[in-house]
This record gives sequence, C-alpha cells and structure tokens, in this order.
Amino acid sequence: MRAVPALALVLNLVVCFWALTKGFYIEPTTAALAESARGQRMALLAVPGLILALVGLVRRRWSLPAGILSVLLGLGAALLALL
Repeated sequence: MRAVPALALVLNLVVCFWALTKGFYIEPTTAALAESARGQRMALLAVPGLILALVGLVRRRWSLPAGILSVLLGLGAALLALL
C-alpha cells in the first residue's frame, strides 16, 4: 500500500515546483503580483500534502490515509492554479 503515498509524493513535488515558478515574478505589475499570490495559495496546499506523503511512506499504518489525504491536497492545489 505504499504506492499511494509514492504517487502522492510525485504529484505534490510537481505541484510545489509549479507553485514555485508561479511565485517568482520580478516586475511590479498588478498581474505579476496576482500570479505570485496564486502561487502562494497553491503552496499552502501542496507543502502539507508533500509532508503527508512523506509520513505515509515512513509510517506503514498511516500509509493509505496519509496518501489519500495528500493526493486530495495536491489536486486541490492544482485546481487552484487552473481556476
């Protein structure tokens, strides 16, 4: 049952890097600031999902619940980026 946390780890790593690239804007325009804020909101869901995926990989008993919750957090962060 460690496949779910491993998949969640990959998903959340991709979303964290996506949020990181959205968060870096140098120009002081309102569009850049809005995009940076969207990246920060994504990271607020993706980073706890990443931590839960790591916990699911380490703790055998918590593997499936932590993995499912981590996937949900990663999908929520991806939905924030798309909306």
